Amino acid sequence: MTDLHEDCDYDDCDYDQEDTAEWQEGDCDNCYGGDENGITATGPLGPLYCACFIGQGADEEDCRCGPPVATA
Repeated sequence: MTDLHEDCDYDDCDYDQEDTAEWQEGDCDNCYGGDENGITATGPLGPLYCACFIGQGADEEDCRCGPPVATA
């Protein structure tokens, strides 16, 4: 595995927090909503669900899931 920041120590590097932040419960996962059961994909370990749809993501007013907004 290649270290993208091999030229500096972890404490000395200026990591972009947005790039390194992992999804946390209560956050919108920006999925496309999934099917009627909230399933967005099926992987080798089983189905992947839209976090907001199953109550682990953001509340309804903060959820940004859905198809991308079309730009003209």
